[in-house]
Amino acid sequence: MKFQNIHQPNITHPYRFLLYLRRSQPQPSSLGTRHACPFNVKGDFRGDTSNGALDIDGIEGSAELRTSNGAIDVRNAVGEVDLQTSNGIISFEGELTAGGSNRMVTTNGRVDVELRGSPSISMDASTSNGEINITLPITTSLVEKNHIVGTIGGGEATLYIRTSNGDVTIR
Repeated sequence: MKFQNIHQPNITHPYRFLLYLRRSQPQPSSLGTRHACPFNVKGDFRGDTSNGALDIDGIEGSAELRTSNGAIDVRNAVGEVDLQTSNGIISFEGELTAGGSNRMVTTNGRVDVELRGSPSISMDASTSNGEINITLPITTSLVEKNHIVGTIGGGEATLYIRTSNGDVTIR
């Protein structure tokens, strides 16, 4: 199932508009996995599924994605994200906007983050059974074996990362 060119309507109402995708029985893709693949999303987006992956290529706005037994892959993103899965990896590539509160949480999977533009985040990353690898310049306030708190750039957005049984990579 693919969605393309999804746009938030011009709404002047004070309540937030959410485009909501719910797949209770995802369809098999050509890759042999079950997933939903929207792309070129503009505005706020919420998606959840079970026993399947969520894959977004191109989003400008906020994304709240939940799945179990599947990966979450977000590419070409500009905005704020809240990503949560169990038994799956989280992969994010994009820009986290100033003032945004971002979460990436998984169990039994790694978290890979590739920050674009000029990253400016205050970060708290932890894994219970894995390593944390950061290739960007960071000013740390806490460094433990499996837990790092620090600032990359000016710290204008927050990034909270948690995983168990997986590595955390930020580049």
